[in-house]
Amino acid sequence: MISYRSQSGFTLIEMLLAVSITVIVAVMAFQGLDSAMQLSQRSEVEADRIHRLNRVFDILAKDFRQVIPRKVRSPDSNEFVDAFFYNASSQPILKFTKNGWTNPHAQRFQRSQLQRVNYHYDGEKLVRSSWPMLDRYGDSEATEITLLDKVESVRIRLLQQQVNNNGTNASGNLSSKTAWVESWPVSAGFGQSANTASVELPLAIEITLEVQGWGSVRRLFEFVDAGEQ
Repeated sequence: MISYRSQSGFTLIEMLLAVSITVIVAVMAFQGLDSAMQLSQRSEVEADRIHRLNRVFDILAKDFRQVIPRKVRSPDSNEFVDAFFYNASSQPILKFTKNGWTNPHAQRFQRSQLQRVNYHYDGEKLVRSSWPMLDRYGDSEATEITLLDKVESVRIRLLQQQVNNNGTNASGNLSSKTAWVESWPVSAGFGQSANTASVELPLAIEITLEVQGWGSVRRLFEFVDAGEQ
């Protein structure tokens, strides 16, 4: 008599169950991978924004460390304009003269290390403009760099030193105090003549940028040459 060994195998239900489990695991793995990739992309975007924001403040810090009290001639006339100017309702909002403009080809090209710099804010972007000469002509071309976009507002305050002629401090010098102002020169209008153009610098500048997605970012910069006036 011939005996048959019982043969074991997967039933249809078991195969369907195994396939279902495999599909569920694959979907979960794909979702996890997709989430990780999206998180990585968002991290790269945020890291790039942080880098750009730090670069903006590095440029501002370098500019403000090298501001000097040197007034310049207006490109539209023979009148002088202020060495340092700020007014939130004008364009450009910020104008100044700085030192330390590096000449990488000093042996081939002779030029001054002084530079005139303007900062523009158009309601969205912060733009830096500079010229290769201080007392420039009306058709002189500027080098423009968009430092930062998605800027919702720019707020600036300047620290002014006020001297009190009625009293002296412990050292016998005229006593003084400081105050924050929101335009510069303090006693100036929009236009300055050759006799009234100011070379006075503030002691410090505070800049607050309202950046989309970041909120308010504030930095304080000291003017090196302000104490030597």
